Amino acid sequence: MEFGAEEFFTEAVNPRGRGLILTQEALAQKGFNTEAAVIASIRNKIRWSRYVTDLIKTLQQSIRKYYDIEKFRFLLYPAGLETNDLRRIKQDDDGVVWL
Repeated sequence: MEFGAEEFFTEAVNPRGRGLILTQEALAQKGFNTEAAVIASIRNKIRWSRYVTDLIKTLQQSIRKYYDIEKFRFLLYPAGLETNDLRRIKQDDDGVVWL
């Protein structure tokens, strides 16, 4: 599939930022308690690390299937990653821009 995009930039959500807190609160207020609980879990350091690892792998698979991995840029600060997740990402870090 051709989009005409020169590059794809993405990054994980900030687990400490207000964005996740506000999203979690809004979901809970509207009765989406399961979804709010998922957001709350991402705010946990260990779960955030796994979320990032899984997100990178999912995006890599999709871009490899539908486009060109050379155009993928995932901006990543490794400081918040658990050792096992960091190792897993480094095994295949195509597109990862280490900051």
